Amino acid sequence: MAKIASEFEYKLTDPFSYHKEGGMTTAKSLLLKAPSNVHRFQVNKLKQAFLQAGFAMQKMNTDSAKAAAAASSAATTQEDEPMSASTIMSILLLGDTDMNEFYETFKDMICKNLCFVDGLVPMTGHMFDNLTLNEGDLLLGKYLEVFFISSWMSLFNGK
Repeated sequence: MAKIASEFEYKLTDPFSYHKEGGMTTAKSLLLKAPSNVHRFQVNKLKQAFLQAGFAMQKMNTDSAKAAAAASSAATTQEDEPMSASTIMSILLLGDTDMNEFYETFKDMICKNLCFVDGLVPMTGHMFDNLTLNEGDLLLGKYLEVFFISSWMSLFNGK
C-alpha cells in the first residue's frame, strides 16, 4: 500500500497578519497534519459530503457536469494520481453540498491541532477567518487532495 503523507506545508498566496510574542507578524505558510481518530466526526462529515457531491455530479446530465468531468480527467496524468484541488472544489460546488456547513466543519477540524501557522503557532478560528476567500478554497481543496483523495485512491487501487 502506498504511504500517505502525514503532513504537508502549504505556502500562502495571500499572507495574513497575526499576533505572535506580543507583536504582529505575517504568516507565510501553514503546516497541515493528517487527521487522526480524534477528528473522526469532522472527517466523516467531510467525506460523506464530498462523496455525495461526486455521486450527484455523476447523475447530472448538464454541460457543467461534463465540463467538470473533463477537468477531472485532465487533472490526472496517471490513473494513480489524485485529482487536483481545483477539481475537488468544482465537484463540491457543482453538487448540492452545503458549503457553509462544509467550511465550518473543515475549520473546526483543522483548528484542533492540525494546522500550524509558519509551522509553530496553532491556527485559531480567528486566524482562519483572516484567510481570503480564494485562500480558503485553495487550502480546503489541497487538504482534501493530500489527506482524503490520496488515501481513497490508494484504497481503491489496492495499493
